[in-house]
Amino acid sequence: MTRAGIAIATLLSIATATVVTGSVMTKAGATDGAQPNTSCATTTACIEGDNTSTGPGLKGTSAKGHGVVGTTKSKGTVNGNSHAGVLGQDLQAGGGVLNSGVEGSSINGTGVFGASTNGVGVQAASTNYLGVLASGDAFGVESLGITYGVGASGNTGVVGQGTSFGDAILAENDGGNLFRGNDQGLDKFVVDAGGNMSVAGFLSTSSSVDAAEGLFGSSSSGNPGVAGVSDFEAVEGENTSTSDAIFANGFGGLLFRGNNSLSEDVFEVDDAGDVFAVSYNSIADSTKLQHTSIGATVKTYSSQAAQPTLEDTGEAQLVNGVARVALDPTFATTIDRSDYVVLVTPQGMTQGMLCVAQRTPSGFVVQENMNGRSNVPFAYRIVAKPYGDAALRLPLASVPGHFGSRVAKTRISPRLYKATHHAAPIIKAPSLMH
Repeated sequence: MTRAGIAIATLLSIATATVVTGSVMTKAGATDGAQPNTSCATTTACIEGDNTSTGPGLKGTSAKGHGVVGTTKSKGTVNGNSHAGVLGQDLQAGGGVLNSGVEGSSINGTGVFGASTNGVGVQAASTNYLGVLASGDAFGVESLGITYGVGASGNTGVVGQGTSFGDAILAENDGGNLFRGNDQGLDKFVVDAGGNMSVAGFLSTSSSVDAAEGLFGSSSSGNPGVAGVSDFEAVEGENTSTSDAIFANGFGGLLFRGNNSLSEDVFEVDDAGDVFAVSYNSIADSTKLQHTSIGATVKTYSSQAAQPTLEDTGEAQLVNGVARVALDPTFATTIDRSDYVVLVTPQGMTQGMLCVAQRTPSGFVVQENMNGRSNVPFAYRIVAKPYGDAALRLPLASVPGHFGSRVAKTRISPRLYKATHHAAPIIKAPSLMH
């Protein structure tokens, strides 16, 4: 080799070991035989590509392998010194929002795929916008994980948007929960693999929403099948001209139970249709459906009194103008026996009128006036105050302002036609081996 050739070779060797931003780049043994196999000791990049036009700064293309592979051996800690195998940054200024730190696109495969053995496959966080924004005809985001399929944090954790034939969010699991909403360590909303919903402590072991039932819920764990909480009507039913607004189907338990703010049961309707209430107020007359001997059913009206009363009737016999009648023992225990009224009606001819000569806690005496000695039967009617009742006589009543007045009706929600259900897409788990 000539001296000139030796000089040129020396310059090329020096150029190979050029100082790049203050560091020396040297040849190194690549772990997988990659070229160029260079190494450096610097806080900046060993190789940097700058493009002042619209082309890429760095491009990697492979006919059968990965286009770009980035790895890191740095052990990240909670002190904020974690690193990434590939870091993509958008450093634009001026308020634009359409650029991406990392963008992945694919014709037939996966745009961006992340897998981890012990950590997070893909993690996204945003300070003022969305952690992950994804849309697709089939899946916006598809993820598999041993612990979590998707873990998201931000002002909006996850936003899903589908097309008219796709799902905004599709959850598929193998035995675990389909969805779990947790706030400060407490589960607020859970949907298990069977579609059973648990909402804030209320469990529905069988629930569905469809065109046939509207909303169906059942429970066998001591919790309500359907629970409603609202500052308006907690549960409201709407019917058509031929349907029921609210239908209670009993199988031995109560059809309805009302519990007040003091946790006291104040209104119940049992399986036989008997109503138990603290009081009953009605503007209209109280009526009863009464069957007749000819097979018809008529309405009968209840009598009204100025204060609560209990009544009993019976028959007795005058003997030489006198009869002593004992109160029925069961009836006697239900009334105020210190003050009751007895009305008598003779059932035969007497010399004098009949009168109630004496009343005691155990019974009463009926005697014929004018020293009569008749031996005729008579009927009696006892009217008494109920035992322990302290109701006022004709107390003033207050009626709720909306009661009996016409209120404009509005539908709870627009009536929806039955949705067209499309076949659920089959999720194919992506292979972790590439």
